[in-house]
Amino acid sequence: MVSIIDEVINAGPEEGNPHSCFAVMKPLALPKRPYLAMIDELTKIIDRYSYLSESPKGSSNPTANRWQLALASGAATPENVRPRIRNLG
Repeated sequence: MVSIIDEVINAGPEEGNPHSCFAVMKPLALPKRPYLAMIDELTKIIDRYSYLSESPKGSSNPTANRWQLALASGAATPENVRPRIRNLG
């Protein structure tokens, strides 16, 4: 999973488009129920935009940009708890 996320982040922004790539790392201290609710909400958002992308209009649109989305979550350790928001532009 780490290599996939690294690949997406290291692709960097497109020239002249600083918002074409970003990364967010945020430590969270959540009980299991709110954590699972967050995962559910994120999945719904991703599914909504995937539906648009996979529709006939989205998949055949010659001006549509192609994006890679990597979303990951894992257990924190004292060594890796550091919030980072990285706009690569």
